[in-house]
Amino acid sequence: MRYLFVVLTLAACLAAFTSTRADDEPAGAKKPLRSYTITVVEFHLKNGEDLSLSAATIAQDFEKLSKRGDVSLVETVRLTAIEGYQASAMFGKMVAIVQGVTTGVNGKSRNMVQRSLGTTLKVTAQSQDEKVLLKLNYQTTRMDGEAKKDAAQDMSTVAIDTNLLLKLDGRVVVAGTTESASTFLLVTVTQ
Repeated sequence: MRYLFVVLTLAACLAAFTSTRADDEPAGAKKPLRSYTITVVEFHLKNGEDLSLSAATIAQDFEKLSKRGDVSLVETVRLTAIEGYQASAMFGKMVAIVQGVTTGVNGKSRNMVQRSLGTTLKVTAQSQDEKVLLKLNYQTTRMDGEAKKDAAQDMSTVAIDTNLLLKLDGRVVVAGTTESASTFLLVTVTQ
């Protein structure tokens, strides 16, 4: 008799659990996964940053600024990601760079090192009501200016790690600096 009571109690609990599932989905049904395309544009404002332009204005008027010639594109990276899964892309190369020069009895010799140059983008996108929650990691390393014959090469890096809540097809300026070339990063998420 106790055994029958336990079995009936478990059956009642299981029936109550399956009838109150979130979103009233049938047992075993899953929401379809969405696919997003994330576009990251690194650019410079040619005339330095205009302090009257806010980040929202730059994002909204990006095409106008480009058509006027105020924008210098550095790099555009597009990456498609499935909702909830991390996607990553890396574009780059290894290069030999002069680290310095040594003078000896046999003359001068260059000290060379291998450096990794390029761009890495990692993203995870998750739908959040009518918006997209985006975890973004963007890193790039480039040579600055012309290669020097017998001197160490200057390098520039950009590293951004952030979480964003974006509208689909909306754009946002994620980061920017007014130092030297006014570097900015613009992000767009589309479906």
